[in-house]
Amino acid sequence: MTLGVTPSETALEPERPLIDVEPTDEGGVRLGLRGRMTNAEVIALFERLTDPEVQRRDVTVDCRDCAYLGGAPLQCLVMVSRALSKVGRVLRLCGANDELVRAAVTLGVADYLSWERTNG
Repeated sequence: MTLGVTPSETALEPERPLIDVEPTDEGGVRLGLRGRMTNAEVIALFERLTDPEVQRRDVTVDCRDCAYLGGAPLQCLVMVSRALSKVGRVLRLCGANDELVRAAVTLGVADYLSWERTNG
């Protein structure tokens, strides 16, 4: 006996990442990451980070609401950080949880990123 619900309706959908972009009061741009940013989402992250409007400003990547950041997205952040530094801009990560910091250290990219420590 079925209740008229298909398996796809009962399966839990994985949490999809959301990338918010908004200007900051200091003239920079804030990218807010939410959810799980896996290797599959690296293209969306790269497209946001390389948008011409973003590239002209200092960038703060807010990881407060990011549950997971995979290796490819971390490498993407390093590449964009290097490109921004060549034109006198900065990419900072803020709100990173301990798991994200450990992943960056394990992958050997932590020293290539600028970390802004936040309370909470």
